Amino acid sequence: MSRSWSRSRRELTLLAVVLLAAACGGHGQPRVVGHYLVYSRNYDTVRGPSIVLARVDGSSVHTIAHGQDAVLSPDGRWVAFDVDAYRGRGTIYKLFVVSTRGSEPRALARTDSWPVWSPSSDRIVTYKGNALVSIDLHGRVTVLDARSGGGDFAFSPDGRWVAYIWAPETSDTSDLYLVRTSGGDRRFVTHDAGSPVWGKDWIAFVSRGGVWRIRPDGTGRHLVLPGPRQPNPYNIVGYFPVAWTPDEKTLLGQIATPHAWDVGIRIDVVTGRFSHVLGYPISLSRDGRFALVEGGRPTGGPNSSGRLPPEKIWALPFGHRGRPRVLARGVVCCPSWNR
Repeated sequence: MSRSWSRSRRELTLLAVVLLAAACGGHGQPRVVGHYLVYSRNYDTVRGPSIVLARVDGSSVHTIAHGQDAVLSPDGRWVAFDVDAYRGRGTIYKLFVVSTRGSEPRALARTDSWPVWSPSSDRIVTYKGNALVSIDLHGRVTVLDARSGGGDFAFSPDGRWVAYIWAPETSDTSDLYLVRTSGGDRRFVTHDAGSPVWGKDWIAFVSRGGVWRIRPDGTGRHLVLPGPRQPNPYNIVGYFPVAWTPDEKTLLGQIATPHAWDVGIRIDVVTGRFSHVLGYPISLSRDGRFALVEGGRPTGGPNSSGRLPPEKIWALPFGHRGRPRVLARGVVCCPSWNR
């Protein structure tokens, strides 16, 4: 009897430990409820852009809301997006979320930049005025850095930290910092850095027009791709990282130039060489095998009739042979997926 009770007690204790670990795992990878693609469509109409949800192959398209800057949560449960309204002194953006399973959009907060989901899908980081803020799904706002003033940022893989840039008013360059998503514990990483992209063990960033990498603790700063010579015949300003492959051997990147639309590149981190990728790069799939890109639009804005020319959203094989797949076409923009 005592032996049986002792075994049951051990089993209950183990179960409690497992449940506690699950409860504390809010910053781990959440259970994915579905793999989707979202994007804006017909964004030059009077009603404003439609936000559409589709499967990752581009099928089963349907409208779920109206707004802009739509971003899918990693677990596939939510779409965050902005709605703008003119209020006398300028445009005010309101951050909304809507369920991919169908619901009325729900307002979270007023914000001033594109929303970015945490890997755990439990909060969004964006800018509110000059402050870098974290907003949970109940609309609670945590100020991460009130002085940040704008710029790119990136989550750590576990979602506990945000890498972001800050530049003093007296400086021509920005510095890279880390801050906890819960607020506080701000840490300096390196000088002269921008556009951070956080991989598994490295943070890629821009410095002097080239792509560099550094470890989150500030060690191992290393040049990956030197900046272009100036001047150059293509008016290339520099190169930017967009996304890491899981093995951190390759980066999806972008050429910064005012005259080109299809400016994606594939950067070999070991050799520093790059090859061109058709389209404007958005992100990589989780396994790093496919790049999500936009492409097909001529350089310039609306045509003589005032309408924007057609566009395409592609899934391109990245680092292996295969055929590109068109996921959407027409007046479409700004895709996001959790493939």
